[in-house]
Amino acid sequence: VVGTANVIVQTDFRTGPGPQFPSVSTVFPGTQVSVVGRSADGQWYFTNQNVWVQISAVDNPSINAPVTDGAAGGAT
Repeated sequence: VVGTANVIVQTDFRTGPGPQFPSVSTVFPGTQVSVVGRSADGQWYFTNQNVWVQISAVDNPSINAPVTDGAAGGAT
């Protein structure tokens, strides 16, 4: 875990870094996420729950997270 952030708008956890990926669950404002990585385009965080959340939906968009593809939670 490289940082934490709180969800500020209702959004979805997704299986990949983009709206084209299936939603795993809906999350609501106040939900805390533990960030372990980010997408190459810098628009999505990968969490310790092995799901992706859009950075614009959280209150800490400046976490210095390593780029990852989400495979086994590791950096690429």
